[in-house]
Amino acid sequence: MNLCTLFDSNYIDRALVTYDSLISVCSDVTLYVIAFDRTCFNTLNTLALPGMVVIPYEEFEDDTLRNAKNDRSAREFLWTCSGYCIRYIMGRFDLSDLTYIDSDLFFYNSPEPALQAFLDSGCDAAIISHRYSRHPENEFNAKMYGKYCVQFNSFKNTENGKKILDWWIDRCIECCTENARDGLFGDQKYLDMFADMFDGVYEYEDFGMGIAPWNVDDYRILKKDQTDMIIENRHTHENGSIIFYHFHSLDIFPDGGSNIRVFIRPGKHDRELVESLYKPYISKINAKRRFLFDRFGLFDPDKQEKGQKLHEGELKTFLTCEPSLYFLIRKFFRYLFHKNKDYISV
Repeated sequence: MNLCTLFDSNYIDRALVTYDSLISVCSDVTLYVIAFDRTCFNTLNTLALPGMVVIPYEEFEDDTLRNAKNDRSAREFLWTCSGYCIRYIMGRFDLSDLTYIDSDLFFYNSPEPALQAFLDSGCDAAIISHRYSRHPENEFNAKMYGKYCVQFNSFKNTENGKKILDWWIDRCIECCTENARDGLFGDQKYLDMFADMFDGVYEYEDFGMGIAPWNVDDYRILKKDQTDMIIENRHTHENGSIIFYHFHSLDIFPDGGSNIRVFIRPGKHDRELVESLYKPYISKINAKRRFLFDRFGLFDPDKQEKGQKLHEGELKTFLTCEPSLYFLIRKFFRYLFHKNKDYISV
């Protein structure tokens, strides 16, 4: 199984936890990494982890990316590189297929059966829906930010696969805005157009893939042990194991505290499920940071941002980011009655 991702030294703690989770559940996996700064490359190169191929950013960048970097923010540029990363690695290593993953995923079970179903489908590109839970806010989010999520996206090294991938890359070079407008948002909103523009587009629909803060309220925990967690969809009553969870928008502070930003979202959340996901993950991140500090001097606790319930600028964002007074009122009540559950210490 061929996977790729990209990150810099600020995200290396989470990426290494993602790697550890992959190695623990997959029988055969190679993770190709574009290291976006020299500290990241040197650290990974020194660790020489089995199944990880590390590529320095300097070898990845070309004139097109160099020019694109000048007219967008750092986050927009990172998004610009997601499709570029797939094409570069698939071509350089002559791979028959390649899947991009975000570096804040955690794998509880192997995605290999899901990937194999795509490879056997006759399709050439595979995308995965956000699977937003059913709330007015999420209907708005789907329209603004896209039905599909750039988190686990696969392409085959075929004529049609490369055609789809090239189109996506070209659109991202043209525009990869972090301010949703004119039907565009980052690298993500373009995925909504795939099925209308191309044949051979596959959608991952496997249970347990893509559980995330925007849909975790759809699930409740049925059973857990040291190696697995069985969940049930409250609406369909389908149940099974989690394949991967996307730990999006999570802040972890050096004092062991965190802001998980789950309970501020709409929905009735199973607190046992949420804490069963987040507490072990946060502990793993903290352990990885201690290791990286002891060995490489990274994540110095004295230099990290200290935990605050509302960090500078967050209150302004809280009050201004909602598109309507109705959404703001709903969010205000969630803040009063549920936001305190988002602050987890381990």
